[in-house]
Amino acid sequence: MTARIIVVGNEKGGSGKTTIATNLAVLSALNGIDTLLVDADPGQKSSALWASHRLEGHPDYPRISCVERSDGRTIGPVIEDLATRYQALIIDTGAVDSPALRACAMVADTLIVPVQPDALDVWALPTIANIYDRAQQLNPKLQARIVVNRILHQSAERAPAELREWMLQETPTLATHPFTTLVARAAYGRATGEGVGVCELKGRELDAKAANEMRAVYEAISQ
Repeated sequence: MTARIIVVGNEKGGSGKTTIATNLAVLSALNGIDTLLVDADPGQKSSALWASHRLEGHPDYPRISCVERSDGRTIGPVIEDLATRYQALIIDTGAVDSPALRACAMVADTLIVPVQPDALDVWALPTIANIYDRAQQLNPKLQARIVVNRILHQSAERAPAELREWMLQETPTLATHPFTTLVARAAYGRATGEGVGVCELKGRELDAKAANEMRAVYEAISQ
């Protein structure tokens, strides 16, 4: 059995890739899926650090296996090999012309594109659209999911609609794929700092809205 391969990527740094990748890995594990988190961002190693912190601080929580890979453009065969050993692979890629992102897209089932509704993130979308278009030509099964991330509360309804309208003009091949949204909430940072998913926060730390938003992202990639 070959794993479902999910790549979280954007050439723009700071878009929230690691937060999304780690939370999706948690939800996958909680659903009883044998999941591997792949940290393909050797410059930051954020997912690997999160996984290590989780193992040390919460050994009783569902274990998230994590490997670091710095193969760059040659990572494709490595990912295909790992996919024979797990049920799901979630790959956190680097930014700034990441060869790993391009290579992973060639073998992935889903490309998750986090984008904040601000000018710098939006201006970077044509680059990721080009990566998606080229990968999809050689990997027809590849689908995209757009996550509009860190939206301000006051623009939670308006921002996604405005972004989709812009994308329909500038990046139409991405704009036709499902959109989900994550409002800027402190719970995401607290969860990351504790090495857990936002849905695993308890007591006064629990933020049901944040947990439901992340579940919606997970459900979107499960379609």
